[in-house]
Amino acid sequence: MPLWWRLFKENYVTLQAMKHTKIIIILLLLVMALTSCHRTGYNYYKRELEKIDHRHNRELARKEAVAISKEIALQTIDLRMYHLLIIAEMNEEVKPYRNLDTARKLIDYYEEYGDKQKLLRTYIIAGIIYANCNDSPKALGYFHKAEDMLANGKHPELRSKLYSKIAKLQLHHNMPDAAREHARKVLDYCQQQKDTMGMIQALMDISASYRSTPGNELANLERAYELAVEANDYIIQSEIMFAIAKSYVDNEHYLAAKPFAMLLIDKLPFSEQHKVNALLCQIYYHTGKPDSALYFGEKVMKEGNSVSKRDAHEVLAHICIQRGQKEEAEAHLNHYIELNNELNLIANSEAIAQADAFYHNQKQEQENEKLRTDNARKHTIIIIGVALLVVLIVLFATYIQRHRRRQELMEMRIEHLEQRLCQGRC
Repeated sequence: MPLWWRLFKENYVTLQAMKHTKIIIILLLLVMALTSCHRTGYNYYKRELEKIDHRHNRELARKEAVAISKEIALQTIDLRMYHLLIIAEMNEEVKPYRNLDTARKLIDYYEEYGDKQKLLRTYIIAGIIYANCNDSPKALGYFHKAEDMLANGKHPELRSKLYSKIAKLQLHHNMPDAAREHARKVLDYCQQQKDTMGMIQALMDISASYRSTPGNELANLERAYELAVEANDYIIQSEIMFAIAKSYVDNEHYLAAKPFAMLLIDKLPFSEQHKVNALLCQIYYHTGKPDSALYFGEKVMKEGNSVSKRDAHEVLAHICIQRGQKEEAEAHLNHYIELNNELNLIANSEAIAQADAFYHNQKQEQENEKLRTDNARKHTIIIIGVALLVVLIVLFATYIQRHRRRQELMEMRIEHLEQRLCQGRC
Protein backbone atom coordinates (compact mmCIF):
# COMPACT_ATOMS: atom_id res chain seq x y z
CA MET A 1 0.00 0.00 0.00
CA PRO A 2 1.53 3.36 -1.01
CA LEU A 3 2.42 5.76 1.82
CA TRP A 4 0.19 8.58 0.51
CA TRP A 5 -2.84 6.30 0.45
CA ARG A 6 -2.27 5.12 4.02
CA LEU A 7 -1.93 8.73 5.25
CA PHE A 8 -5.13 9.75 3.45
CA LYS A 9 -7.00 6.78 4.88
CA GLU A 10 -5.86 7.48 8.46
CA ASN A 11 -6.72 11.23 8.20
CA TYR A 12 -10.07 10.50 6.58
CA VAL A 13 -11.02 8.12 9.39
CA THR A 14 -9.93 10.74 11.96
CA LEU A 15 -12.03 13.44 10.28
CA GLN A 16 -15.05 11.17 10.14
CA ALA A 17 -14.61 10.29 13.80
CA MET A 18 -14.41 14.01 14.71
CA LYS A 19 -17.52 14.72 12.68
CA HIS A 20 -19.44 11.93 14.41
CA THR A 21 -18.16 13.12 17.80
CA LYS A 22 -19.47 16.64 17.13
CA ILE A 23 -22.89 15.26 16.16
CA ILE A 24 -23.01 13.11 19.30
CA ILE A 25 -22.02 16.09 21.51
CA ILE A 26 -24.73 18.28 19.92
CA LEU A 27 -27.34 15.55 20.46
CA LEU A 28 -26.28 15.11 24.09
CA LEU A 29 -26.55 18.86 24.67
CA LEU A 30 -30.05 18.89 23.15
CA VAL A 31 -31.12 15.95 25.33
CA MET A 32 -29.69 17.66 28.42
CA ALA A 33 -31.53 20.89 27.58
CA LEU A 34 -34.83 19.09 27.07
CA THR A 35 -34.34 17.08 30.26
CA SER A 36 -33.54 20.23 32.19
CA CYS A 37 -36.73 21.91 30.97
CA HIS A 38 -38.76 18.83 31.79
CA ARG A 39 -37.15 18.54 35.22
CA THR A 40 -37.91 22.18 35.96
CA GLY A 41 -41.60 21.54 35.19
CA TYR A 42 -41.50 18.35 37.25
CA ASN A 43 -40.10 20.10 40.31
CA TYR A 44 -42.60 22.96 39.98
CA TYR A 45 -45.66 20.70 39.84
CA LYS A 46 -44.30 18.47 42.59
CA ARG A 47 -44.09 21.52 44.88
CA GLU A 48 -47.60 22.58 43.83
CA LEU A 49 -49.04 19.15 44.67
CA GLU A 50 -47.30 19.11 48.06
CA LYS A 51 -48.68 22.59 48.76
CA ILE A 52 -52.22 21.45 47.86
CA ASP A 53 -51.82 18.26 49.88
CA HIS A 54 -50.95 20.16 53.07
CA ARG A 55 -53.47 22.97 52.67
CA HIS A 56 -55.95 23.14 55.58
CA ASN A 57 -58.67 24.82 53.50
CA ARG A 58 -59.84 21.70 51.67
CA GLU A 59 -62.28 23.54 49.42
CA LEU A 60 -59.49 25.79 48.14
CA ALA A 61 -57.24 22.74 47.79
CA ARG A 62 -59.92 21.00 45.71
CA LYS A 63 -60.14 23.96 43.32
CA GLU A 64 -56.36 24.16 42.96
CA ALA A 65 -56.09 20.42 42.29
CA VAL A 66 -58.73 20.60 39.57
CA ALA A 67 -57.11 23.73 38.06
CA ILE A 68 -53.80 21.95 37.31
CA SER A 69 -55.33 18.66 36.09
CA LYS A 70 -54.48 19.29 32.41
CA GLU A 71 -50.86 20.20 33.17
CA ILE A 72 -50.43 17.19 35.48
CA ALA A 73 -51.70 14.89 32.71
CA LEU A 74 -48.52 15.77 30.74
CA GLN A 75 -46.17 15.00 33.65
CA THR A 76 -44.54 11.75 34.77
CA ILE A 77 -46.60 8.89 36.21
CA ASP A 78 -45.55 9.52 39.83
CA LEU A 79 -46.97 13.07 39.70
CA ARG A 80 -50.13 11.86 37.94
CA MET A 81 -50.69 9.24 40.65
CA TYR A 82 -49.99 11.73 43.45
CA HIS A 83 -52.57 14.07 41.93
CA LEU A 84 -55.05 11.18 41.59
CA LEU A 85 -54.55 10.27 45.27
CA ILE A 86 -55.26 13.85 46.39
CA ILE A 87 -58.41 14.00 44.24
CA ALA A 88 -59.57 10.59 45.55
CA GLU A 89 -59.19 11.70 49.18
CA MET A 90 -61.27 14.79 48.46
CA ASN A 91 -64.02 12.82 46.70
CA GLU A 92 -64.21 9.73 48.91
CA GLU A 93 -67.93 10.21 49.61
CA VAL A 94 -68.88 11.31 46.07
CA LYS A 95 -69.93 8.71 43.46
CA PRO A 96 -68.16 5.81 45.22
CA TYR A 97 -68.70 3.27 42.43
CA ARG A 98 -66.95 5.58 39.96
CA ASN A 99 -64.04 5.83 42.43
CA LEU A 100 -63.48 2.05 42.44
CA ASP A 101 -61.32 2.26 39.30
CA THR A 102 -59.33 5.06 40.92
CA ALA A 103 -58.74 2.94 44.02
CA ARG A 104 -57.53 -0.01 41.94
CA LYS A 105 -55.15 2.19 39.90
CA LEU A 106 -53.64 3.72 43.03
CA ILE A 107 -53.21 0.34 44.73
CA ASP A 108 -51.59 -1.27 41.68
CA TYR A 109 -49.16 1.63 41.27
CA TYR A 110 -48.13 2.28 44.87
CA GLU A 111 -47.82 -1.42 45.74
CA GLU A 112 -45.28 -1.77 42.95
CA TYR A 113 -43.55 1.61 42.63
CA GLY A 114 -44.75 4.13 45.21
CA ASP A 115 -43.49 5.20 48.62
CA LYS A 116 -44.90 3.68 51.82
CA GLN A 117 -46.56 6.88 53.06
CA LYS A 118 -48.67 7.22 49.92
CA LEU A 119 -49.38 3.45 49.91
CA LEU A 120 -50.71 3.80 53.46
CA ARG A 121 -53.03 6.63 52.40
CA THR A 122 -54.06 4.59 49.35
CA TYR A 123 -55.12 1.64 51.54
CA ILE A 124 -57.21 3.95 53.73
CA ILE A 125 -58.93 5.68 50.81
CA ALA A 126 -59.52 2.32 49.09
CA GLY A 127 -61.12 0.98 52.27
CA ILE A 128 -63.40 4.03 52.49
CA ILE A 129 -64.43 3.73 48.84
CA TYR A 130 -65.20 0.01 49.14
CA ALA A 131 -67.12 0.66 52.38
CA ASN A 132 -69.21 3.30 50.59
CA CYS A 133 -69.89 0.67 47.89
CA ASN A 134 -71.13 -1.76 50.62
CA ASP A 135 -68.21 -4.12 50.02
CA SER A 136 -67.26 -4.42 53.69
CA PRO A 137 -64.95 -7.48 53.41
CA LYS A 138 -62.78 -5.69 50.84
CA ALA A 139 -62.90 -2.48 52.89
CA LEU A 140 -61.83 -4.24 56.09
CA GLY A 141 -59.07 -6.01 54.17
CA TYR A 142 -57.54 -2.70 53.07
CA PHE A 143 -58.10 -1.12 56.49
CA HIS A 144 -56.21 -3.99 58.15
CA LYS A 145 -53.35 -3.61 55.64
CA ALA A 146 -53.14 0.06 56.59
CA GLU A 147 -53.32 -0.87 60.28
CA ASP A 148 -50.34 -3.21 59.87
CA MET A 149 -48.34 -0.37 58.28
CA LEU A 150 -49.20 1.90 61.23
CA ALA A 151 -47.90 -0.55 63.83
CA ASN A 152 -44.71 1.47 64.38
CA GLY A 153 -46.62 4.22 66.23
CA LYS A 154 -46.27 6.99 63.65
CA HIS A 155 -48.93 9.13 61.89
CA PRO A 156 -51.43 9.52 64.82
CA GLU A 157 -53.90 11.56 62.73
CA LEU A 158 -54.09 8.91 60.02
CA ARG A 159 -54.40 6.19 62.67
CA SER A 160 -57.33 7.98 64.30
CA LYS A 161 -59.12 8.35 60.96
CA LEU A 162 -58.46 4.69 60.15
CA TYR A 163 -59.66 3.36 63.52
CA SER A 164 -62.83 5.44 63.31
CA LYS A 165 -63.69 3.90 59.91
CA ILE A 166 -62.88 0.38 61.15
CA ALA A 167 -65.05 0.84 64.27
CA LYS A 168 -68.07 1.89 62.20
CA LEU A 169 -67.69 -1.08 59.85
CA GLN A 170 -67.32 -3.48 62.77
CA LEU A 171 -70.45 -2.06 64.40
CA HIS A 172 -72.29 -2.54 61.12
CA HIS A 173 -71.25 -6.21 61.10
CA ASN A 174 -72.12 -6.83 64.75
CA MET A 175 -68.55 -7.00 66.05
CA PRO A 176 -68.99 -4.83 69.20
CA ASP A 177 -65.85 -5.85 71.12
CA ALA A 178 -63.50 -5.18 68.20
CA ALA A 179 -65.34 -1.92 67.39
CA ARG A 180 -65.07 -0.76 71.00
CA GLU A 181 -61.31 -1.37 71.02
CA HIS A 182 -60.79 0.78 67.92
CA ALA A 183 -63.20 3.49 69.11
CA ARG A 184 -61.32 3.78 72.40
CA LYS A 185 -58.07 4.32 70.51
CA VAL A 186 -59.77 7.14 68.58
CA LEU A 187 -61.02 8.62 71.86
CA ASP A 188 -57.51 8.58 73.37
CA TYR A 189 -56.07 10.37 70.34
CA CYS A 190 -58.88 12.99 70.27
CA GLN A 191 -58.38 13.66 74.00
CA GLN A 192 -54.68 14.28 73.40
CA GLN A 193 -55.51 16.66 70.54
CA LYS A 194 -58.44 18.23 72.46
CA ASP A 195 -60.69 17.44 69.50
CA THR A 196 -64.17 17.75 71.01
CA MET A 197 -66.14 16.63 67.94
CA GLY A 198 -63.84 13.63 67.51
CA MET A 199 -64.35 12.71 71.18
CA ILE A 200 -68.13 12.94 70.79
CA GLN A 201 -68.13 10.65 67.73
CA ALA A 202 -65.82 8.16 69.45
CA LEU A 203 -68.05 8.08 72.56
CA MET A 204 -71.12 7.47 70.38
CA ASP A 205 -69.33 4.57 68.69
CA ILE A 206 -68.33 3.17 72.09
CA SER A 207 -71.92 3.47 73.34
CA ALA A 208 -73.19 1.66 70.23
CA SER A 209 -70.88 -1.25 71.07
CA TYR A 210 -72.64 -1.59 74.47
CA ARG A 211 -76.15 -2.21 73.11
CA SER A 212 -76.42 -5.41 75.15
CA THR A 213 -75.40 -3.57 78.36
CA PRO A 214 -77.60 -0.44 78.63
CA GLY A 215 -75.78 1.02 81.64
CA ASN A 216 -72.49 1.39 79.78
CA GLU A 217 -74.28 2.58 76.63
CA LEU A 218 -76.08 5.39 78.48
CA ALA A 219 -72.98 6.42 80.45
CA ASN A 220 -71.04 7.06 77.22
CA LEU A 221 -74.01 8.83 75.59
CA GLU A 222 -74.41 11.14 78.60
CA ARG A 223 -70.71 11.97 78.48
CA ALA A 224 -71.00 12.70 74.74
CA TYR A 225 -74.05 14.91 75.42
CA GLU A 226 -72.08 16.98 77.97
CA LEU A 227 -69.35 17.58 75.40
CA ALA A 228 -71.94 18.55 72.76
CA VAL A 229 -73.43 21.10 75.17
CA GLU A 230 -69.96 22.55 75.81
CA ALA A 231 -69.43 22.79 72.05
CA ASN A 232 -72.87 24.46 71.53
CA ASP A 233 -73.61 22.02 68.72
CA TYR A 234 -77.41 21.69 68.77
CA ILE A 235 -77.56 19.19 65.89
CA ILE A 236 -75.25 16.74 67.71
CA GLN A 237 -77.17 17.37 70.95
CA SER A 238 -80.42 16.34 69.26
CA GLU A 239 -78.78 13.27 67.72
CA ILE A 240 -77.46 12.14 71.14
CA MET A 241 -80.78 12.84 72.86
CA PHE A 242 -82.52 10.62 70.31
CA ALA A 243 -79.95 7.86 70.94
CA ILE A 244 -80.57 8.12 74.70
CA ALA A 245 -84.36 8.01 74.25
CA LYS A 246 -84.12 5.02 71.92
CA SER A 247 -81.86 3.17 74.35
CA TYR A 248 -84.44 3.64 77.12
CA VAL A 249 -87.27 2.46 74.84
CA ASP A 250 -85.32 -0.59 73.64
CA ASN A 251 -84.81 -1.54 77.31
CA GLU A 252 -88.47 -0.79 78.19
CA HIS A 253 -87.72 2.23 80.40
CA TYR A 254 -90.51 4.27 78.82
CA LEU A 255 -90.93 6.89 81.55
CA ALA A 256 -87.21 7.65 81.47
CA ALA A 257 -87.33 7.97 77.66
CA LYS A 258 -90.34 10.31 77.58
CA PRO A 259 -88.66 13.64 78.56
CA PHE A 260 -85.88 13.14 75.99
CA ALA A 261 -88.36 12.28 73.24
CA MET A 262 -90.59 15.26 74.10
CA LEU A 263 -87.62 17.62 73.87
CA LEU A 264 -86.92 16.32 70.37
CA ILE A 265 -90.30 17.29 68.89
CA ASP A 266 -89.65 19.65 65.95
CA LYS A 267 -85.91 19.76 66.74
CA LEU A 268 -84.80 17.11 64.29
CA PRO A 269 -84.92 17.82 60.54
CA PHE A 270 -88.31 17.12 58.95
CA SER A 271 -86.95 14.02 57.21
CA GLU A 272 -85.92 12.60 60.62
CA GLN A 273 -89.00 13.60 62.64
CA HIS A 274 -90.81 10.31 61.93
CA LYS A 275 -88.28 8.50 64.15
CA VAL A 276 -89.26 10.65 67.16
CA ASN A 277 -92.95 10.13 66.37
CA ALA A 278 -92.45 6.35 66.29
CA LEU A 279 -90.70 6.48 69.69
CA LEU A 280 -93.50 8.62 71.17
CA CYS A 281 -96.07 6.19 69.78
CA GLN A 282 -94.43 3.35 71.72
CA ILE A 283 -93.84 5.47 74.86
CA TYR A 284 -97.45 6.65 75.12
CA TYR A 285 -98.85 3.17 74.48
CA HIS A 286 -96.70 1.58 77.20
CA THR A 287 -97.42 4.42 79.69
CA GLY A 288 -101.20 3.98 79.37
CA LYS A 289 -102.09 6.79 76.93
CA PRO A 290 -103.41 5.04 73.80
CA ASP A 291 -105.03 8.16 72.32
CA SER A 292 -101.67 9.98 72.25
CA ALA A 293 -100.02 6.84 70.88
CA LEU A 294 -102.66 6.72 68.13
CA TYR A 295 -102.01 10.38 67.28
CA PHE A 296 -98.26 9.92 66.83
CA GLY A 297 -98.82 6.58 65.07
CA GLU A 298 -100.98 8.27 62.43
CA LYS A 299 -98.26 10.89 61.91
CA VAL A 300 -95.77 8.09 61.29
CA MET A 301 -98.10 6.60 58.64
CA LYS A 302 -97.97 9.87 56.71
CA GLU A 303 -94.23 10.61 56.77
CA GLY A 304 -92.35 7.60 58.16
CA ASN A 305 -90.03 5.09 56.53
CA SER A 306 -90.40 1.30 56.61
CA VAL A 307 -88.79 0.85 60.05
CA SER A 308 -90.88 3.55 61.75
CA LYS A 309 -94.08 2.33 60.09
CA ARG A 310 -93.40 -1.26 61.15
CA ASP A 311 -92.99 -0.21 64.81
CA ALA A 312 -96.07 2.01 64.66
CA HIS A 313 -98.22 -0.71 63.01
CA GLU A 314 -97.36 -3.10 65.85
CA VAL A 315 -98.46 -0.57 68.49
CA LEU A 316 -101.62 0.40 66.59
CA ALA A 317 -102.54 -3.27 66.16
CA HIS A 318 -102.41 -3.73 69.97
CA ILE A 319 -104.53 -0.60 70.52
CA CYS A 320 -107.16 -1.81 68.03
CA ILE A 321 -107.26 -5.23 69.69
CA GLN A 322 -107.84 -3.60 73.10
CA ARG A 323 -110.68 -1.55 71.63
CA GLY A 324 -112.27 -4.49 69.86
CA GLN A 325 -111.59 -3.14 66.37
CA LYS A 326 -110.82 -6.50 64.75
CA GLU A 327 -110.67 -5.39 61.13
CA GLU A 328 -108.36 -2.43 61.88
CA ALA A 329 -106.22 -4.66 64.10
CA GLU A 330 -105.93 -7.29 61.37
CA ALA A 331 -104.97 -4.62 58.78
CA HIS A 332 -102.26 -3.17 61.05
CA LEU A 333 -101.00 -6.66 61.87
CA ASN A 334 -100.78 -7.58 58.17
CA HIS A 335 -98.89 -4.37 57.43
CA TYR A 336 -96.56 -5.10 60.35
CA ILE A 337 -95.86 -8.66 59.11
CA GLU A 338 -95.34 -7.45 55.53
CA LEU A 339 -92.90 -4.69 56.53
CA ASN A 340 -91.08 -6.94 59.00
CA ASN A 341 -90.61 -9.63 56.34
CA GLU A 342 -89.44 -7.03 53.86
CA LEU A 343 -86.85 -5.62 56.30
CA ASN A 344 -85.65 -9.12 57.23
CA LEU A 345 -85.31 -9.96 53.54
CA ILE A 346 -83.23 -6.83 52.98
CA ALA A 347 -81.01 -7.72 55.96
CA ASN A 348 -80.61 -11.32 54.76
CA SER A 349 -79.92 -10.17 51.19
CA GLU A 350 -77.25 -7.81 52.48
CA ALA A 351 -75.67 -10.62 54.49
CA ILE A 352 -75.70 -12.90 51.44
CA ALA A 353 -74.25 -10.12 49.28
CA GLN A 354 -71.50 -9.58 51.85
CA ALA A 355 -70.71 -13.31 51.87
CA ASP A 356 -70.64 -13.38 48.06
CA ALA A 357 -68.40 -10.31 48.02
CA PHE A 358 -66.06 -11.96 50.53
CA TYR A 359 -65.86 -15.14 48.40
CA HIS A 360 -65.36 -13.10 45.22
CA ASN A 361 -62.66 -10.99 46.86
CA GLN A 362 -60.83 -14.05 48.16
CA LYS A 363 -60.93 -15.62 44.71
CA GLN A 364 -59.85 -12.37 43.05
CA GLU A 365 -56.99 -12.01 45.53
CA GLN A 366 -55.79 -15.53 44.69
CA GLU A 367 -55.97 -14.74 40.97
CA ASN A 368 -54.13 -11.45 41.50
CA GLU A 369 -51.43 -13.23 43.49
CA LYS A 370 -51.05 -15.81 40.72
CA LEU A 371 -50.91 -13.00 38.14
CA ARG A 372 -48.27 -11.14 40.17
CA THR A 373 -46.21 -14.35 40.42
CA ASP A 374 -46.49 -14.94 36.65
CA ASN A 375 -45.54 -11.34 35.92
CA ALA A 376 -42.57 -11.56 38.28
CA ARG A 377 -41.43 -14.76 36.54
CA LYS A 378 -41.81 -13.16 33.10
CA HIS A 379 -39.99 -10.06 34.33
CA THR A 380 -37.11 -12.23 35.57
CA ILE A 381 -36.97 -14.11 32.26
CA ILE A 382 -36.90 -10.82 30.33
CA ILE A 383 -34.08 -9.46 32.54
CA ILE A 384 -32.06 -12.65 32.08
CA GLY A 385 -32.71 -12.57 28.32
CA VAL A 386 -31.65 -8.94 28.03
CA ALA A 387 -28.54 -9.63 30.12
CA LEU A 388 -27.61 -12.59 27.88
CA LEU A 389 -28.21 -10.48 24.79
CA VAL A 390 -25.94 -7.74 26.14
CA VAL A 391 -23.24 -10.31 26.94
CA LEU A 392 -23.52 -11.78 23.45
CA ILE A 393 -23.31 -8.32 21.87
CA VAL A 394 -20.24 -7.49 23.94
CA LEU A 395 -18.59 -10.80 23.03
CA PHE A 396 -19.43 -10.31 19.35
CA ALA A 397 -18.11 -6.72 19.40
CA THR A 398 -14.93 -7.92 21.13
CA TYR A 399 -14.50 -10.67 18.55
CA ILE A 400 -14.98 -8.21 15.66
CA GLN A 401 -12.55 -5.77 17.20
CA ARG A 402 -9.89 -8.44 17.73
CA HIS A 403 -10.47 -9.82 14.23
CA ARG A 404 -9.97 -6.36 12.72
CA ARG A 405 -6.88 -5.80 14.83
CA ARG A 406 -5.49 -9.15 13.70
CA GLN A 407 -6.14 -8.25 10.07
CA GLU A 408 -4.40 -4.91 10.50
CA LEU A 409 -1.37 -6.62 12.04
CA MET A 410 -1.27 -9.13 9.19
CA GLU A 411 -1.46 -6.32 6.61
CA MET A 412 1.33 -4.44 8.40
CA ARG A 413 3.52 -7.59 8.45
CA ILE A 414 2.85 -8.28 4.77
CA GLU A 415 3.65 -4.68 3.91
CA HIS A 416 6.82 -4.86 5.99
CA LEU A 417 7.89 -8.10 4.22
CA GLU A 418 7.15 -6.55 0.81
CA GLN A 419 9.28 -3.53 1.69
CA ARG A 420 12.16 -5.81 2.79
CA LEU A 421 11.85 -7.89 -0.42
CA CYS A 422 11.96 -4.72 -2.52
CA GLN A 423 15.01 -3.50 -0.63
CA GLY A 424 16.68 -6.94 -1.13
CA ARG A 425 16.09 -6.85 -4.88
CA CYS A 426 17.44 -3.37 -5.07
